[in-house]
Amino acid sequence: MGLAHRVAYRALRPLLFSLDAERAHDLTLSWLAGDSRLVRGLVALPRVDDPVEIAGVVFPNRVGLAAGLDKEGRCLPALAAMGFGFIEIGSVAPQGEAWSDPPRIHRLTKARALINRIGLHRGGLEPLCAELTRHRWPLDPRSATPVRLGVNLACNVATRASHAIQDYALGLRATITWADYFTINVSNPNASNLHVPDTRPSLDHWLTAIDQVRIELADLTGKQPPLFLKISPDLSSLAVQTLCEALRARSDRVHPEGLYWGVIAANTSARRDAVRDHPHADGRGGLSGAPLREPVDQLVEQMRKQLGRHIAIIGTGGILSGDDARARIATGADLVQLYTGLIYRGPDLVREAAQALYSIR
Repeated sequence: MGLAHRVAYRALRPLLFSLDAERAHDLTLSWLAGDSRLVRGLVALPRVDDPVEIAGVVFPNRVGLAAGLDKEGRCLPALAAMGFGFIEIGSVAPQGEAWSDPPRIHRLTKARALINRIGLHRGGLEPLCAELTRHRWPLDPRSATPVRLGVNLACNVATRASHAIQDYALGLRATITWADYFTINVSNPNASNLHVPDTRPSLDHWLTAIDQVRIELADLTGKQPPLFLKISPDLSSLAVQTLCEALRARSDRVHPEGLYWGVIAANTSARRDAVRDHPHADGRGGLSGAPLREPVDQLVEQMRKQLGRHIAIIGTGGILSGDDARARIATGADLVQLYTGLIYRGPDLVREAAQALYSIR
């Protein structure tokens, strides 16, 4: 099965790469979003069943899809068929956001990287919830280990920092019916207002305000999904230390209530040091792919030392092989996510990574 998928993608990739990167992206999503058993059959791979409990959630395996590929949740059945243990949709803010003029995605093929200038979900929460309702998520409710869904939440660009919690609260309330975990996006190079509070008092206040919303929702719904902060790979060592100290102190207090916190390391990078000589490397946007592998490995290793073993880390950025996935787990991640690697390697990367991580403890 894996060989057939590799051969098929090797045949298809030159056609996709002959197109503008955003055009190829849109065509692929439209194809995957089609309500077709044929499409699902073409991309389907047997899922590697390797259940693991992280942050109170049982994931069917350690390999997930990072947010940003399917912002609207249009392609969930096809993506689930690829064998992911979890899928993260978004980033989504309460209201839709206009995108910048094209071109918005650039391939840096020699570097096996992308630069992405696409912003948040254009439709906002309402159409995303409509998609989840249409798909009748979860897709496999009778499974002992269903594919898990993460919802990546952001605040609107026009939202002042003092009101950001209100935007996050709207997202939490709107999507808790479907979410197995939440991600708060505090690190998007395409949205300058997304950032972690930079002092310990302001960070503690921010985390407490979010926890208050989570407690209210737990009382109303009986659900307590863990919440991950998606951080930038460009954070200073001091900022990372401040965040880790705040999360560790909070986690020690609230775990008995089931309010798990975690970290996704990391989002795309605004830095261009590793790709400075490549076309399209200048200008705004987030860099992803192979150039992030080493810096994110280092970031995850630093965070694991400072967080201890009880706070979950999802490692994403620069994973283009099973060996990359194993290395990310070895640095301290509990789970991994793919994005750019899928574009360069195809769907077979999902199974390759999951097999590489099989039964790691």
